[in-house]
Amino acid sequence: NEGSSAMVKKPSNSVISPSADKKENNGPDSNFVIVRRKILTMDDISLSSSESEDETNDEPGSTQTHEHNRIDNTLSEKSPTSNSTLPRPESELPSSAAGTTPSSSPPPETVSPYDELDRETCELRVALLDMPPAESSSTEVVRHTVEEIGTLLRRYGEAGGAGGISRCGDIFAGGSRAVAAVVVVVVGGDAATAKGEQSKGRSNNNRFPLNDAAVSSLAKAFLTDATGSLRAKAFLRSFVLPLMIDMNPIARAVASGCADDVGDRKKGSKGKPASRVLTSLLTSLARDRPAECVESVVVPTLCLKKYIPSAPLALEASFEPTRFQCELASRLLRGTDALSIPAVALLVEEVLPIIDEVTTTAGDAVPTRGGMEWTENTMPVLTACLNRQPNLPDAAVEKLADEISYCLSPTSPRSMIKSMKFSTLFHALVSKYGPQLKSAGRVEPLKSSATRLKTFMSKTIGLSLKKLS
Repeated sequence: NEGSSAMVKKPSNSVISPSADKKENNGPDSNFVIVRRKILTMDDISLSSSESEDETNDEPGSTQTHEHNRIDNTLSEKSPTSNSTLPRPESELPSSAAGTTPSSSPPPETVSPYDELDRETCELRVALLDMPPAESSSTEVVRHTVEEIGTLLRRYGEAGGAGGISRCGDIFAGGSRAVAAVVVVVVGGDAATAKGEQSKGRSNNNRFPLNDAAVSSLAKAFLTDATGSLRAKAFLRSFVLPLMIDMNPIARAVASGCADDVGDRKKGSKGKPASRVLTSLLTSLARDRPAECVESVVVPTLCLKKYIPSAPLALEASFEPTRFQCELASRLLRGTDALSIPAVALLVEEVLPIIDEVTTTAGDAVPTRGGMEWTENTMPVLTACLNRQPNLPDAAVEKLADEISYCLSPTSPRSMIKSMKFSTLFHALVSKYGPQLKSAGRVEPLKSSATRLKTFMSKTIGLSLKKLS
């Protein structure tokens, strides 16, 4: 079946071999010659060109093979069964063509650069929480912990800058990312038990795992001259602020999500004092990074809204910095390593009362007073700032004067009337910023308010105001 006989009529102008010319003169059938032509089949397509030529040369009439091979090659190029038109398997297609077929698999999901970092950070946090306090405070463990966290911070910084530093701190503080990382590490993404692990992570492991010594060593290693302001703020808020918050049981309860226990914690709780290591750390930060220290550590410690912007009004009203926190803040305003004058001005502006209106569930607009709560603990901090006499804008001086008038108004609590700390603050404002009070038109309202004071400083304040008028 490799070939078949066919009757082909010779054109008049064609050239045939000599043997064919002899046949042409011998009889009535001299106009026809018998030519054996190879019929192409699918099996023959796989043959190489050399094999096809060998088969053709073995057949009779090999003297005509040159011409017939030329014809066959031409037919093969035009044949619909040619190799060039046969469909190829998808594995042999180019990648661009294979990707456009309907049966191609979807592209793989993009892997976040934070996935591996979050997992390593969560594992380190869990390991630190599982350590006994005596072991975690050892010199060797502190050194190893600082090296590990320093490497993580560098990688987080390369991945997201200041945002990456904040992300790392959120995991160490037991935030929402830490709970998600716990689910991934422990559960492996199992949705059936994720809810239980999430509640377990919030209830048992919501404390900050680093002690004062570890944070102090980490700050010395991370905060260099090459560290930018944004990364320094993110680092201080993520690793130093939790130590300050831990001094206040109310703030610690709010930060850990136990807002229902705020009322019980407030009763008779005075917090804990700062350690020597923490005091030394804040003193060095006030000297080397004054603006970042104020904005990321001191202000969130004194104002709950600066620490947790979404805190409800009930918690904000019940929040009060402890005596130990305020004493530590006041210490940063005195001595040779005190905050710079611009940093003091920034501190005053950030803790000033903010008058705002909040819509209740009934739809009523209720005025609220934000900022730092004026108490027996916080007023000495503000007095120490005014005694440094920073360059305050007129708007800040006006707010201070209006707040003093509000505290001495008949509708306000009468606790300020007999408070010596409040009288000292009143006198500092009048003696240091008298010209600005006069230009702002606040002298007369303050003279009226001074008459309500029930301390021995009322006459001194009144005389100072009378000189200004």
